[in-house]
Amino acid sequence: MSLSIQSITPHFAAEASGVDLRSKLTSAEVAAIEAGMDRYAVLVFLDQRIDDDEQLAFTRNFGEMRRRRAATLRRTTSIGCGMA
Repeated sequence: MSLSIQSITPHFAAEASGVDLRSKLTSAEVAAIEAGMDRYAVLVFLDQRIDDDEQLAFTRNFGEMRRRRAATLRRTTSIGCGMA
């Protein structure tokens, strides 16, 4: 079965099928998935049973991963009614 990408809505989100995310992807599959992400922003892969390591391997098809620290929000000023 070959990779197929079918839109779910006209401009946003599509379903990708015909690919096993546990397997090594071909360059054509990677290119098709990237094109689908560019066009639809979100691709849904149904019925994929992958573990964390397989998820990371799949992700690496699309470039080097970078670790980022989560941002924290801190209140630097107090909010008041301005009355003394």
